Amino acid sequence: MPNWPLYCEAVITSAIVSESSYNPNSVVYDTYARRAITGGTADDPTVGLLQDRLSSTASAINSSAPIAKMTAIGCNWPPELLTLAGSSAIWSTGGGTTYLSFLQDPACNIGMATWFYFSNATSNGGATVVWTQGMCAGTGIAGNMIDGLLSHLQGGNYTRPADPNNSYVTGIKAWFALLLGGLPSPDPFTQVLNPEPTKYCK
Repeated sequence: MPNWPLYCEAVITSAIVSESSYNPNSVVYDTYARRAITGGTADDPTVGLLQDRLSSTASAINSSAPIAKMTAIGCNWPPELLTLAGSSAIWSTGGGTTYLSFLQDPACNIGMATWFYFSNATSNGGATVVWTQGMCAGTGIAGNMIDGLLSHLQGGNYTRPADPNNSYVTGIKAWFALLLGGLPSPDPFTQVLNPEPTKYCK
């Protein structure tokens, strides 16, 4: 789609400003990060330039994304994760400890969030959630950048319909417009983005 390489860069740069003010070591403990889990308490903060979480962003990529593409952009994916079951407790307990430096690595952090934003923007736009497995099975529903942003903020099962006035969306959109000297027409945040499972899936 014309101009989308530029728009993609502008969205990600704007999100970095909104999420972390360019601090790759940012670690945020919300209530979910310290949720009760079997055997104790989670250690699952949002981390880095784009505030990725091990149990959601990294876990989804680990199960469904082409890891070779992560490697190609300089992200050294921990090889032991590739054989780790999705139900393993480490996804809930390793984000603030074992895998903190991995989450803080800009190549990994930006790559993971970009994948998550755009895979959801292109496949999670319906009235009900389409999880990563469904997207990769070809059942994704076209969405837009607002769907992608809210999927990252609230999880794939974000509150629907997508709220274009959510402060997370409007904050990123404002930075985007500043970067580009105004908001292009048509509005890139509301343009329909069709599913591309061959691009986003193993």
